[in-house]
Amino acid sequence: MHCHFHNPVSIHSGPGMRRQIGALAAKYGKKALIVTTGSAHSRALAEEAGASLEAAGLGWAHYNGIRPNPLGSMAAEGAQAARDNGCDMVIGIGGGSVMDASKGIAFAYYNDAPIFEYIYGRKQGGQALPILLIATTAGTGSEGNWTAVFTDTDHVKKGFALPALYPKESIVDPELMTTLSSRGIAGPGFDALAHAIESFLSVRANPFSKLYSRQAILWLSEGLPKVQANPSDLETWERVALGSTFAGIAIGNAGCTAPHGIEHPISGLLNVAHGEGLAAIYPEYMRFMRPHAQADFAELARLLGAETSGLTEEEASLRAVEQRRTVSSDFLTLDEQSTLASAQLFSRVYLYGGYPLAERRAALFGEKSEEEKAAECDFVWVKISPVAKKFADELTHRDFLGTLMGLGIKRETIGDILTDDNCGYVFCEKKVARFVLDNLDRVKHTTVRCEMTLSPPDFAGALPEERTVTVPSLRLDAMVAAVYKISRSESQQLFMQKLIFVNGKMTVNSSYIPKEDEIISVRHKGRFVFCGKIGETKKQRLKISVRVF
Repeated sequence: MHCHFHNPVSIHSGPGMRRQIGALAAKYGKKALIVTTGSAHSRALAEEAGASLEAAGLGWAHYNGIRPNPLGSMAAEGAQAARDNGCDMVIGIGGGSVMDASKGIAFAYYNDAPIFEYIYGRKQGGQALPILLIATTAGTGSEGNWTAVFTDTDHVKKGFALPALYPKESIVDPELMTTLSSRGIAGPGFDALAHAIESFLSVRANPFSKLYSRQAILWLSEGLPKVQANPSDLETWERVALGSTFAGIAIGNAGCTAPHGIEHPISGLLNVAHGEGLAAIYPEYMRFMRPHAQADFAELARLLGAETSGLTEEEASLRAVEQRRTVSSDFLTLDEQSTLASAQLFSRVYLYGGYPLAERRAALFGEKSEEEKAAECDFVWVKISPVAKKFADELTHRDFLGTLMGLGIKRETIGDILTDDNCGYVFCEKKVARFVLDNLDRVKHTTVRCEMTLSPPDFAGALPEERTVTVPSLRLDAMVAAVYKISRSESQQLFMQKLIFVNGKMTVNSSYIPKEDEIISVRHKGRFVFCGKIGETKKQRLKISVRVF
């Protein structure tokens, strides 16, 4: 057997290790560019690191322009900040996006063409500033390898790997993870587990990389549910954090497999969180791969904690598919089946070799007739055509709503009313749709053609999604933050900017508790309806059901 394993990163792990960044950085230069996101928490971490650097006699500057799914342009902007401030090393403090961007910044300092020129091989570059990383999430494992992922302006997302991108020093401090939100644990945690599983199954795996993969699977599958239930469990976080780093080391040598290749264009195009996109893909991937790697899947089942004694290899391999879902459901709060339907569709098309014929599509995708789909759907689109300009104005005017509501139709049964050059679309409950189909000609005194459809217009967005979210209270600002996956402070800013409406009326009352079936409109984000269902409480948090438009 011929194999090769390489990892030159100096890794420091343990509670409080982040405070040693000054002493570690002193070996590499005189002034560091600290790279973070723009959040208040990130600023506090940058200042703490800056104090450690100053204590070691070093200077520092701060670049906080990083966002999720970092653009290649952020590398150029950060590199210019390093030049402008006379920095000779880069320190990234954050999750995967920040650590990957830090690698790109260090590389772009010496290589001034757009980074995608190097990613696509049109230009060559091999030098970078010294890179030091402090991981604040258990997710990408970027602190342990030579890879980084960037998104281009046309939403293409690509990985980049060069020896120059290996960090000189990496710090894994589990204390930084004890304040993560439920979503901050779930998505990155699934990414880490996916790294461990894919590097274990990879055709490039070798005995060295599998040592890291196996240990990562054990630590992550056992620990992630525990830290999700109790984020302050520092002892478990030590294993989970190292499990993420081990998985990162493993993919640095064995690589990832199909799910990452499928997910990158999805998060590039739709800007979804990488771990959540992977979660939507994984059920199909596991089912597809199992028959082709039964021995590895049988071992994977045992690593994930399944009982396989007395089972045949095939039976044990099937347990891996079941156990992966069981383990994930214990810490992954999103619904894999509904989080990203487009990701699941894309994964099926990719895995099964192109868009299948009609009968094959029906077998793979559970294709149903329009009538069958409509029978299962509470809300549908009514397409009205042709729409003259005068009628289009009426459609979007409140008089049209008034006509429907005057006939006993409740406002909450009507979603968007949209028009383009020659069609109008009303998104509404099925009973409203039937009324519109039967009576619109008579009510509006004009000749139009109406038809019911489940397909929204290209400009209308998606059908409503039934979603369960976890909230600390039933206050409106908490609901908005949970539904749109923003911070509580960002949610309250929307109220201050007068962008929140309840049943069409603007409100600045962030502590308002919505009633069942009230429509909450968030300008520029969308709308949702509180379904009135409240789940069991857990550590003073509630699970509520909403319908998101």
